[in-house]
Formats: sequence, structure tokens, C-alpha cells
Amino acid sequence: MTKETSENQKEKFEFKPRARLLAQLGDQLIKNEHIAVVELIKNAYDADATFCKIELDNFMDRENGSITILDNGNGMDIDIVKNAWLEPGSDSKLDEDKKPKLSPVYQRLPIGEKGIGRFGVHKLGDKITLITKKQGFKEVHVEIDWSDIEDVKYLKDFPIKVEEKEEPLFFTEENLRDILNLDEEFPSDQIKLHGTFIFIKTLKTRWDHTMVKELARTVSSLQSPFQKTNQEFKVDLILNQNKEWLDGVQAWDDIRKQALFKFKVKIKGSEITSFNYWFMPYESIQHKINKKHLTLENNSYLNSYRNLYDEESKQYINLSESSAKVGEVTFEGYIFELETSVLRLGSIEHIPAFKKYLKTHTGVKVFRDGLRVYDYGEPENDWLGLDNRRFNNPTKGLSNSLVVAAVQLDRANSSDLFEKTNREGFVENDAYLNLKKALNHVLTLVENLRYVDKLNLKRSLDSGKKQTPNQVILEAIDYVEEQEIDVKVKKEIITYFDKLDKDLESVKETLLNAAGIGLSLAVVVHEVEKRVRLVNRIAEQQHVSDELLDNVQKLSKIVDRYVKIIKASPLKLQSINFALDELKLDIEFRQDEHRIEVIYNYEDAADIKVEYSRSLVSMVLINIIDNSIYWLDQKYDVNGFEGVKKIFINVEEDDKYGYVVIADNGPGFNEICMDTITEPFVSYKPRNSGMGLGLHIAQEAMFKQKGDILFPDYTEFDIPEEFHCGALVVLRFNKEKVLN
Repeated sequence: MTKETSENQKEKFEFKPRARLLAQLGDQLIKNEHIAVVELIKNAYDADATFCKIELDNFMDRENGSITILDNGNGMDIDIVKNAWLEPGSDSKLDEDKKPKLSPVYQRLPIGEKGIGRFGVHKLGDKITLITKKQGFKEVHVEIDWSDIEDVKYLKDFPIKVEEKEEPLFFTEENLRDILNLDEEFPSDQIKLHGTFIFIKTLKTRWDHTMVKELARTVSSLQSPFQKTNQEFKVDLILNQNKEWLDGVQAWDDIRKQALFKFKVKIKGSEITSFNYWFMPYESIQHKINKKHLTLENNSYLNSYRNLYDEESKQYINLSESSAKVGEVTFEGYIFELETSVLRLGSIEHIPAFKKYLKTHTGVKVFRDGLRVYDYGEPENDWLGLDNRRFNNPTKGLSNSLVVAAVQLDRANSSDLFEKTNREGFVENDAYLNLKKALNHVLTLVENLRYVDKLNLKRSLDSGKKQTPNQVILEAIDYVEEQEIDVKVKKEIITYFDKLDKDLESVKETLLNAAGIGLSLAVVVHEVEKRVRLVNRIAEQQHVSDELLDNVQKLSKIVDRYVKIIKASPLKLQSINFALDELKLDIEFRQDEHRIEVIYNYEDAADIKVEYSRSLVSMVLINIIDNSIYWLDQKYDVNGFEGVKKIFINVEEDDKYGYVVIADNGPGFNEICMDTITEPFVSYKPRNSGMGLGLHIAQEAMFKQKGDILFPDYTEFDIPEEFHCGALVVLRFNKEKVLN
């Protein structure tokens, strides 16, 4: 090190922020004008205000327009103005331990603790007047003109006019009565002669209809529609021109009456502590379908999923972890149906206007201590992936356009949820990720409950008729035949309908075979993978060659079996036992892997022969066993029940039918799914981890063989008592000749 370098290091160096930096921060840290206003409202809340009044005047004219924000909070003295308001990033809202300081009057935790709310004024306009008064102190006036910024190089040289007034000029009873339109009868002792008034002119933006509507929506959604704060805090938005632009903006009480579904769920730690779900059909159709209210206490399905579990990580979720504290969470919302045919049943005067209004309010918003955390629930922020859920499961999934919901948090107990510096949501740490997983767990339960009621609603409106495409074609043919039209034309039309009917059957058969192959191949891959691993492990351990050969042979048989499944086999009169014998080989390895005891009771039963396709029945049996294995794992491995996992397989018959009976001692079918269990794309696995196609395809495969899948009560078949609590699935085969 040279002597010259050493001498230079003694020189004092410091940052010299440019004057325009503060204005630039306002533009870049605050996303838009609406958020700028919201940040100023939050400052009012932090200051113990009970109201905040926002007024826009000549707002379509940048030069002559103005924005005013008035609150009756604690106000500031000159020291606070100097050392907090004029000091961006100050820690004035923190105590000595650097923890958020409670407000003096209402003991509110600050929601603007980042100290950037004041940047909002720079986002809105160039000329700013701040008038503030703290009780017992002089009124302080601050003047800032950002249009002079180009004439000043460094921030420290930028002129800011700060003045104390010996006598208040703004916060007087006479002035406040005039501004707030208080009549003479309003008690003087209820007029607070302190607070903060901000006057902004030379607007940065010309406010148009869209911006005003967005501001109104933002202000109205600042407070949760489901929960009022424990202290009075009212926000008023006033337009001095174009007042009609605000018509209908705050009509939430009327809108929510059109919701068909509602839910309210409380979460604490690692479980759901309270769950309420309502189905609320319109009064005009309550003679066809009943209201419903389900809870943890009256619904076994909900109670069985009260523990929060993440299917992806195979771990329980805990919102009370020491490093990821979220505290108690309340999640509630309304769900709407937007089909015009359904909306017509409600008391909606103008359906297009209703849909347009609802579109601006839907989504899942987040509130802490009753006030909004942005920008969750905004149109561009699908933070819970609702639209993706809808895309993956269009039949059952909820989309943002259908839901108005709120997540309620307590600021004091959600200390590990940190808001980002730019005020656009939480830092994505463990607390935030656990919160999302817990909410998605709840959403799956709500989707499953809603789907059942939605399907029953549709059936009731359709008078219980469920028409297939083939039935529609046949009705169309009958209609054409009844019409008095040219015989040649009629014959040609009917020919086309006949062709369409045959083509539809061909497409259905092709899709059924393809879907069955896909489901079977998934199991093939799993079985081959496990066998190959075992063969490799045996080879590495240098086990005896007989054992190695035995596993190779079993692997070869499995592959051979699935080659046969992939190749469609014809209907043939044969013993049901053949299919069950092959099933034993198919599931042998999975049975061992999942530690499941399978009781093959059919071996001592009568040999029943019916017509069926070996490939289709194999696919159906594998699908049913695969479901049993999944739910047995859920009950005993995931939820920790003690006992041995078991599956019971038997055959029975009567004069008309042969039956394959499959039972397990898992959690069984819940009461909400029985009407929809074979519907396509309906899965009751946690977090929609299943595609919801397996049982639908299995049922179509049985229909193809003039059979059916039944979900009877255990009393209808000879089932050991230990399986009475689990799932019971029965394949019914027609003994009559299927082939024509």
C-alpha cells in the first residue's frame, strides 16, 4: 500500500443522492395511482384515524385537477415531520426492539411499517401541501413542488418549505364542519381538531372513467366484505364531477345474494378447526332442491380431511411452526354460477351488468387485521392457481371468475409473513408457501362439495333427465320422421343421422380402448420399474441364480400380460375366475410393496361363466384395486390409523347375474361422492391428485359388456365384518348372451 493511497483513505466519502431520486422512487416503488392512494389510507389507519376522506376535483385536467386526502388521526408535530415524514425509510413505526409499535389510541399494529407510504404523494402529483396537527402541538404546514426538481442537483439542496403556525388555520371547528358537511347539531366534542390533510395538484395523470372506477373498486375492496375491523375506520371517495361514475360500485350486499354456495373455514396449526359449507339455491327452485349446511360435526367426509396434508411433499402442513408462523387463518367466500340459464332463476334485473360487476370483484383477496394486503385477488394475480385448477379439471375446478373470497389474518400472530418492499404481496418464504398449501387443501374440499350440489342442481333443472348424445340423435331421427317433408329429403337426413350415430359409437369405442390402455400402461410402467429394481438389487447382492431367474420370469409374465391387455380381446363366454387369477399376478408386487393382505375368497366359490372381454375386465379390476391401494395408504400410512391393510375379493351369483365383489378396510366412500363417483374428471383424492377418469372409464368398459359397476351397501353381499367400514365395489355381469 502506497503512502498516497493511505492518505486518500482518510478522506470522508458519502452517498450524494440526486434530487430527482425521491420522485423516481415514488414512481417505481408504487405500482399505480390506486395503490398510491391506498398507501396514504394505510397511513391514516396507522395514525388511529376513524375516517379517511378522498376527494377528486377536476381530475380530468392535469393542470387544474387536484386530489385531497383528509384523516382525523393523531397527526404530526414538527419533530415527527422532520425526522419521520421527511426521512424515507425511517423506523419511526418500530419500537426499541425493532418490532412494530402499537398505535397509542386503538393499539393498532402498523400496516405501513415500511415507511414508503409517503411516496404515494409523489406518484399522484407535482405540487404537494401537507397540513398536519397533533393534539397539544402547533399546526405544521409543508410545501413541496417537484416541478422545480430539474433546477436542483442534489436532494439535500432541494427546497422544502416547513412552517409551524401559532394558531391553527385548517384544523378548526368551523373549517372542519364546512369540509365534512357537519350540521350545527353535530356535537362539537366529537370533532377532532387534529389529523392530517394532504392536497395534491398538478396531477401526474389525467384521470379517466376507467381509472376512477378502478380507484373506487380498490377503495371499496380495501376492507374485507366478510369481516369488519374491531375499530371504526371508514373510507369515503368523493368525485366533484362525473359523480354517476360511482353508481353501483359498492353494491356488494346485493351481489352476494346471488351466490349459490358459501364457505367459511378456520385453520389453526395443522388442522381445520371449523368448516362451514352452505348450498343456497334460489328461492324460485327450492321446491326442487333443498338448501344444505355441512360442518365438521355433521359430515364424515370433511372430518376425515381436517388434518392439513400436502400431497406433493407427503408431509403435514403446520401453520404454527417456529420459523413459519402464520397464526389462525379464516378463509371464507362466495361461489357463483354464471350460466345465464341459472342466473335467470335469481332476482337479477340486468344479467350482463351483474356479470360485468362481478368480474371486477372476483378472486381471493388477503386481509390482515381487516385491511387489504395487495395485490392478492387482483385480476392479474391468480396466486392460488384457481384458473390452472379449472383448466386441469374443468368439470369441478373453481376459477377466479366464480369466486369472491377472503383470507383473514391476524397481524400479531402472522409475524413470519413479511410484506415485500414494493407492497405487492408477501415474501415467498416457508410461512407463505405453507399458507398456500393449506388454502389449496381447503379449496379441494369446497370444490368436491360444490360439485355434488352443482350436479344435483343441473339434474333438478333438467327434470332428472340425463340425455346421452346417442339419445339426442335418436330423438332427432324421430322428429324428422314425423315431419311432412319430401320423402327423398327425409330419407337423406335420416341416413346422415344414422351415420352420425354409428360414427359416435366408433369414436366412443376408440376412446375407451385408448383410455383403458393408458391407465393400464401406467401400472405396467410401475410394475416393470419395481421388478427391474429388484432384479438389479439381487444381482448386486449376488443372490442365488434361482431367485434371480424367478424374478426375471415374473417380470416376463407381467410384460406378457399387459401386452394382452393392450390388444383388445373379444367378448367370450368364460369363467370369471380366469380374470381374477390374472389379477393375482398383476398386483402381486404392489401387494407386497404396500404391505397389503389380499383375501382371495373366490377360489372356494362356484365357477361362474359369463361373456366378457379379458382385456377390458383386466383394466377395470386393476383400476379398482389401484384405488383401494391408494385409499388404504391414505388411511393407514398418511393418517396414522393402526391395523393391517386388507382387500377382500369374492364372486357371487343369482339367476340373472354374476358378481365380482371387491372390498377393503380403508376409509370407504363418503356420502358426498356417491352421486358423482363415476362422473368424468371427478376425483376426491386430496388436492385433485387424480384425473377423475378411472371409474368413469371402468364403468364405460362394463357397459360395453352389458354389465355395470355397483356401489352397494355391505348388507347386500356376503362381506366379512372387518370390511364393513371400507369401500365396496361390485362388478355385475349379465348371464344372458351378450353377443348378437
